[in-house]
Amino acid sequence: MAASKRVKLPSGVRIMGDSYQVRYIGPDGKRYSKSFSHLEDAKYWQAFERRMMDQGEWTPPAVRERKQSAAALTLSEWAEQRIHAWATRSRSPIVGSTVEDYNRAFRLRIADVLGDIPVTLLTPAKVRSWHEGLPDTPTINGKSYDLLKHLMNDAVNDELISTNPCRIVGAGKPRAKGAPEA
Repeated sequence: MAASKRVKLPSGVRIMGDSYQVRYIGPDGKRYSKSFSHLEDAKYWQAFERRMMDQGEWTPPAVRERKQSAAALTLSEWAEQRIHAWATRSRSPIVGSTVEDYNRAFRLRIADVLGDIPVTLLTPAKVRSWHEGLPDTPTINGKSYDLLKHLMNDAVNDELISTNPCRIVGAGKPRAKGAPEA
């Protein structure tokens, strides 16, 4: 009969069933943990987290994961997610006609130019270029800009981006056809 081999586990690593769990207290005072099937993976992740803390670059793992997934998330995908979330939230959901208006504004004015751009790569310059290229339809343009601004506010709130790229003063306010811009 073979003797069982005991492995000395690093501080903060414990065996949970058939996996290794790393636990630590982050700089924000909250407990974080993650499980791995291999001890070496657990040690690597633990060292990475410590290095991030030592260098002052640490953010909660969930925030980092959202940012990584957001790097590939296009504006069209983000809009679909957010409009659905706004329509199905328990407190003050948007009504069906508003969902239709948002989808229409996105499809007609935003999707063709900005829809395939990752949310994290949308810049004020790209927004301004898109806005300057809109046809002379002030009402739908204003609604489209407002929608884009709200989508980007949610991206800021979810920490996908640090600032909203929609910064054109008065762009969400429709003006009469042919009227001079403010």
